[in-house]
Amino acid sequence: MSDLLTSMKRASQRFAGAVADTGAKTMLKTDMVFLERDIKTRKEAFGIEIYDILKAGGAADSASEIQTAFERCQGDIGHLETKVRSKKDEMRA
Repeated sequence: MSDLLTSMKRASQRFAGAVADTGAKTMLKTDMVFLERDIKTRKEAFGIEIYDILKAGGAADSASEIQTAFERCQGDIGHLETKVRSKKDEMRA
């Protein structure tokens, strides 16, 4: 009888562990979706920023402002992509 209870206890622990793993992976996937949405939003904001720069300024000033805006955007996106890679690595582990 004790073997049956021990077996049932181990099975329930394995099941609980599997449920916890599935929940953690789902949370990571959700985080990745939000991060990818943030990347898209940042790219859209960059486009609006460039449009405003080009609309407002002359060609000489625009080039340096565009480069600055691009570098800022590139840094933001790089940071977000690093987070996505980290989440993917966490899922594989």
